[in-house]
Amino acid sequence: MATVAAGTLEDVPRTQRVSFDRVRASYVRFTALDALDALDGQPYAAAAEMRVYGVPVDLPTGCPPGGRPADAR
Repeated sequence: MATVAAGTLEDVPRTQRVSFDRVRASYVRFTALDALDALDGQPYAAAAEMRVYGVPVDLPTGCPPGGRPADAR
């Protein structure tokens, strides 16, 4: 496993972008290394929504979602 990007996100209700060089990967892991203090004094970190953009390197194999050909059943 390799770190491909690191940085600090702002505490703001807007989209923030993290860019990184092209890598070959099957999964993305977001790790919070620090936290904010909530009203109850407990630390927390959260990401409401994440989108990963890119181009598949290896095309998926198998049947498309939603159906299979009759001879594959």
